Amino acid sequence: LHTGMYLTQLTSNRDYADIHCQLMDDLQTLKLDQSNGRIIEFPLSGVSKVYRIVKKDDSWYNAGYLYGTMPIAALFQGSELIVVVEFMKRKLGFVFDDVAASQRFML
Repeated sequence: LHTGMYLTQLTSNRDYADIHCQLMDDLQTLKLDQSNGRIIEFPLSGVSKVYRIVKKDDSWYNAGYLYGTMPIAALFQGSELIVVVEFMKRKLGFVFDDVAASQRFML
C-alpha cells in the first residue's frame, strides 16, 4: 500500500468507483486519488473503527458473525467483501472479491 494500489470504492450512494489508494511516507496518512482531479488525504489517527461486511445476493451481512446454519465459507463464496474504514464524520468502503485480500487490507 506504500507505493499505492488501485481499489474499488463503494460510494455513499452505493455506486462503485475505481480509485488509487496510497499510504504516504509518514505512514500516518491515506491518500485517495479519485481520477477526477481530486486527491483526498485522510489522517489514520482519525480512524475510529475498521470492520468488514459482506454483500451477497443484495443482502448485507456483518462478516464478524455467522448467520444461522450457513457456513462462513458459503457466505463468502460469490460475494463481495467490503472493508469499511470509519472516521468521525465519514466512512470509506473498499470492495474486495476474496477473503485474503480483504484481510490483508485490514492489517
